[in-house]
Amino acid sequence: LISTIGTIVVIEPLLNLLIVFYDLLFDNIALSIIAITILIRLATYPLTVRQVRMTRAQGEMAPKLKVINERFKGDSQRRSQETMRMYRESGISPVGCIGPMVIQFPIWIGLYWAIIKGIGDTPGAMIYLSQHLYGWIPGILDTLPINVFVLGIDLTERPGDSGVALLGILIPVLVGASMFVVQKMTMQN
Repeated sequence: LISTIGTIVVIEPLLNLLIVFYDLLFDNIALSIIAITILIRLATYPLTVRQVRMTRAQGEMAPKLKVINERFKGDSQRRSQETMRMYRESGISPVGCIGPMVIQFPIWIGLYWAIIKGIGDTPGAMIYLSQHLYGWIPGILDTLPINVFVLGIDLTERPGDSGVALLGILIPVLVGASMFVVQKMTMQN
């Protein structure tokens, strides 16, 4: 049930948006992925800002929490009460930075699955794709099949197939490094 709801509410809209961008951006799946990523980043920007602010505020409270932990070392109930009082007085939720992440996580996972489903390389994958596209969008079915070659690389090949093992390792490392840099830049502002 949750899988079906997730597919209908998250994956299908993202899949259709991916295909629409693919059609608009010169039948280039890489540009489509970049465009949808930017769109999602813009849409979730307020959540990201809130998450960063809450994380900073909790970081600023760390020395005060350390004092409370030392002061009430033997009394865990009193320590919890004082900690919650401090959070209330400062207007910070102890789980405030988790909420935005919980909202964003299904969107990014949905984008991942939309990309996987959108670049299907088998007849079965093409049938799945055609069944999950919104027929009311003009010309959406005419865009199939998707050109899965980006810079001469076949996106449907798995790491280890035909010498793409290095790319299968390098691309996730580059994505992780770029996310780390963006996180550091966001935390400084």
